[in-house]
Amino acid sequence: VLFIEGWQATYGGMTVEDTPGFGQTAKARIAVGLETMDGSFNGSIDNTDTNGQVALRTACAGKTTVSLVLYEETGPYHSFSAYIESIPLDVKTEAAGKATYNFKSTGTITHTAS
Repeated sequence: VLFIEGWQATYGGMTVEDTPGFGQTAKARIAVGLETMDGSFNGSIDNTDTNGQVALRTACAGKTTVSLVLYEETGPYHSFSAYIESIPLDVKTEAAGKATYNFKSTGTITHTAS
């Protein structure tokens, strides 16, 4: 996608639950849940970016997934499929508009060191 200024995401999906057990003398816990990466990325609006921003809006409206690859500054990246949940727009009359793309991952998340 053209003109992306940055992204933020929360990696997780794990919930820690207490596991009560008969005769336990200390609290025990287990981790349950599925891996997730949910967040947003933002940048300038460019309606000529048909393979990027227009495709993301189409996926959001059509409730279909997109493939995302989010790069960190030093080289590592994260790739996964996601739903574009919403796209808040911030348009000023005298400046380029901005868009934020809110996503929720689905399926396997791949973390690559570099």
